[in-house]
Amino acid sequence: MRHTRHTGIASLFFALTLLSGCAVQKLLNQGDKLLQEREYLKAIDTYSEALRISPENSTVHEHIKVARREHVRSKLAEAEAALAAGELAKALGDATRVRRMPLDLEDVELVRRIDGVIAKAAATAEERVNGYVAKGHFLLAVDLSQQIVAASPGVATREAWAAEVRSKAILHYVALAKSMRSEGHHGSAAIQLAVAKRLGGEVAVPDVRELWNRFAEPTCFAAPHVEVLDRSGKAQELRAKIQTTAIAELEKVRAACGDGTRELGVRIELSKVDVGDMSTTRRAAKALPGVEVETEEVYFIEEPYTEVETYTEYDVHMEKRELRDCAPRPGKERGCSTWVEEVEVKTPIIKTRDVQKVRQIRKTRPKDGPLPEDNVLTYTVTSVTRHVTYEGVVTLSGEVDKTRTFSITRESADESNEAVAGKGLSIPADSLVVKSMGDLVAEAAEALAEEVRLAVAESVREWIARYEEQARSRVLAGQMPQAEELYLKELALGVGQSQPLSEFFADRYGRSVTEVIDMLGVALGREVSKRNQGDAEAAAGLVHFPSRATAEEAIAEDAPQATTGTGPIPIRGAVAAPPPVSTATAKKPADSGMSDDELKALEDASLDALKPVVPKSVTPAPATTTTPSEPTSPAGKMSTEPKED
Repeated sequence: MRHTRHTGIASLFFALTLLSGCAVQKLLNQGDKLLQEREYLKAIDTYSEALRISPENSTVHEHIKVARREHVRSKLAEAEAALAAGELAKALGDATRVRRMPLDLEDVELVRRIDGVIAKAAATAEERVNGYVAKGHFLLAVDLSQQIVAASPGVATREAWAAEVRSKAILHYVALAKSMRSEGHHGSAAIQLAVAKRLGGEVAVPDVRELWNRFAEPTCFAAPHVEVLDRSGKAQELRAKIQTTAIAELEKVRAACGDGTRELGVRIELSKVDVGDMSTTRRAAKALPGVEVETEEVYFIEEPYTEVETYTEYDVHMEKRELRDCAPRPGKERGCSTWVEEVEVKTPIIKTRDVQKVRQIRKTRPKDGPLPEDNVLTYTVTSVTRHVTYEGVVTLSGEVDKTRTFSITRESADESNEAVAGKGLSIPADSLVVKSMGDLVAEAAEALAEEVRLAVAESVREWIARYEEQARSRVLAGQMPQAEELYLKELALGVGQSQPLSEFFADRYGRSVTEVIDMLGVALGREVSKRNQGDAEAAAGLVHFPSRATAEEAIAEDAPQATTGTGPIPIRGAVAAPPPVSTATAKKPADSGMSDDELKALEDASLDALKPVVPKSVTPAPATTTTPSEPTSPAGKMSTEPKED
């Protein structure tokens, strides 16, 4: 009896063992399939499930090692691709994250590859930051240095280095703002403070507004003075309408910049005013059915009109450009040579002009001569013709003297008749549809206001051309604040960006015009609306120019911006030098290519987080792993990518 019971237990144990082995093999097959499909994390999870069933199964342990190794290689390939593409912060973050993944001690070469990517990405990124600083592109330098810190957290020397870059950047822009303010370049000084605020400096909104208002006040137009002179003596009752409409049109020109002190006087001289409202009647006729009689004749009149034509002119000037030649030369060492040479630059300038044209208008009229009464049905037609004609000159005064002649005609005419029936023919009623004199006067006044706007626009184009030429001269002379003031005046006129203007801001700040002006808007305490890249204003190259602050505008709360590294630096009063940092760039041992802090961060990583998940009651088979560090991956942004196990 006892022998039978032992035999049953042995049989049951054998059956359980057999079932367990089948389950493990099934999981191994599933994991292998996932491994072939490059679903490495899913494969590792599947193998780990098999390890829970059979903790001491050496085959399962080996499969987990292979899956982890392939996962590391795939992620390392991504880091190497980012490094090759120049995405340094991403490469650093990806490689450091890969370094934290579990590997076996035998994967020495793979670990060296990872360390090599980390070292090269960090060194190249730091060199690029130093290059930005050398060019004065502190915004780009701070952004990239912060990305490097975020990509390799816990490296104290890098954090200190990034903090020093940021501190120097703030002091750089604050010092520029003070220097430019003392020299009277208030618009440029306001931008420097805006950039300092963007980097985390303690910049008060009133300080920026005060500078910006001092720039905008003489740049923006004052309320226009519009005078209407009626030399004809026929438009005295229309003067108020013309004046009001012209002022409303000029206010659109002033809207972008705000209220300033720049004088703008407009005088409208009406040399000819012709207002007519004529009503006449005539007898008309229609041929009876089946009768071929011509009752109307066609004629044409010529009507002159003005069309605005757009054309392109090219401004040709000489600029100093750095040229580079890397073509191989027989008998010469391989390499590139650079030199500075004056080159001819052609800049397209879009202009408009008025072109006088004539168009033909088709009309009909009753045919001359008596018509046979027995072949036609006659009826009475009432004709009403109304027109308003203004001729004269628009004269601008103030900072510019310009005249523009105009000839405006607005006309409305129609005919009507009552219903007539007889002789087997019916003529339906035709109601009179003609504009009132009030409507025609309003249309003519609006057209005259458009002439005023075109005169101002022509002056604006001339100002812009002058600003462009002066700004280029300042750039060539190395007078950047003066050039910036001129380009800001150009933007204040509410026109699109020119190529020289866009290139200037890109060279000066490493940012687009829109980005720089948006920083200024934020520093002025205003909300900067998000724009769609495909909207009409972006396509036209327009910039939302910050208007001059009004006396009624509330002072926005000056909340400090969240920053990393050193704390905000006050700018009021004397600016103290930043605290010295002994190590500006992390030094790396020659053997590993990594800094002491990096190695320490790697050594401090938790071994437990890298081991397979095994129930507490089960003792896993011994496995040897290396312990990598943990970064985040910023490529222009701080990484929110989850940790990979």
